[in-house]
Amino acid sequence: MHCFNHQDTPAVGICQSCGKALCMECLAQVYNGLACKDSCEDRVILMNRIMDANAQMVTATKAQMKAFEILEFFIGMVFFALAYYAFKIMGWPAGLVLGVTGFLAIFHVIFRQQKKARFPDLE
Repeated sequence: MHCFNHQDTPAVGICQSCGKALCMECLAQVYNGLACKDSCEDRVILMNRIMDANAQMVTATKAQMKAFEILEFFIGMVFFALAYYAFKIMGWPAGLVLGVTGFLAIFHVIFRQQKKARFPDLE
């Protein structure tokens, strides 16, 4: 493969932005990549910053989802306890509604955990 700008010079890298093959004279090394000198440098820097910000957001989202799952499990248990007391005080309709709500909350947490175990790269 030869340089896009100098057809007689072998290429040493490819621009992350435009995909052109570049020789040492035409390339600029930027943080975490290569770019066309004086042409694509700013765009490649911006692309790398966006990817870094995305990785940070994914990490933060995972932590928030973990906290949500713990809260959802706790709320499901509270609904089960309320269902027990509602069944004793108000009868089976109120107990049934609260019990089903608690069951659905806990089932959702368990279902998400099983999905994460099957597809760990998606989370």
